[in-house]
Amino acid sequence: MSLGILLLADLVVVLSYWGMFPGQSSMLLVCTAVMSIVLLISLALTRRLAHKRYDPLRFMLWLAAWSTACSITGVAALVGGLMLTTVYPVPDPLAVLVQMIVPSLVVGLCLYAVNLPYMLLMFTSPFFRRRFRVWLGVAAES
Repeated sequence: MSLGILLLADLVVVLSYWGMFPGQSSMLLVCTAVMSIVLLISLALTRRLAHKRYDPLRFMLWLAAWSTACSITGVAALVGGLMLTTVYPVPDPLAVLVQMIVPSLVVGLCLYAVNLPYMLLMFTSPFFRRRFRVWLGVAAES
């Protein structure tokens, strides 16, 4: 359900930029969809590692690590798909790998920055903290 909501939001983004980038709208949709999928996967993997424990610092550190790792994988998949669909000659694979690392780190940092306000809200608000603890599988607070 979360993926559906995020993909719907991605579609709204593409429709809002339709007139500004008429030929690039499908690429914008693919990029935002990849970012949405990376966001959900990194949250799911972080939840898996933090399951049954409630430690905000540990959760945020794992979220940073998984956001980076998943963004590298997502950007690599996106670039690999683009390389398969283009008719241009493939450059040196090592150069492509090096050129993917910096954008991947930027995407991971941006996804972490997007998550940060929500996570701070989860850790500070009693209303959201209770729901977050249920999502993690941690016993309710006393």
